[in-house]
Amino acid sequence: KEFKLLVNSGAVSRVQVNGVASGYLLSIQVKNDTHLLEKTRGEVRRFKKLEAVASYLRWLGLAVFDVDLTNYQPDQKAVLLD
Repeated sequence: KEFKLLVNSGAVSRVQVNGVASGYLLSIQVKNDTHLLEKTRGEVRRFKKLEAVASYLRWLGLAVFDVDLTNYQPDQKAVLLD
């Protein structure tokens, strides 16, 4: 919810999609702070497909974003840390 409010406020200066183990993470830059998209329970939201991230961003009204695939490893399982 906070993520959408930041986008709707027009304060977003950069949108970044980062490839990670078995998926993609979405972050936005607002002033000097970076915000990762989270699920309602506070877990970081991981997208399985880049197309899903693009669809979500279009739904938010964002059409331009950067993609960093440096750490993308599609065959690696995601590691969840407690």
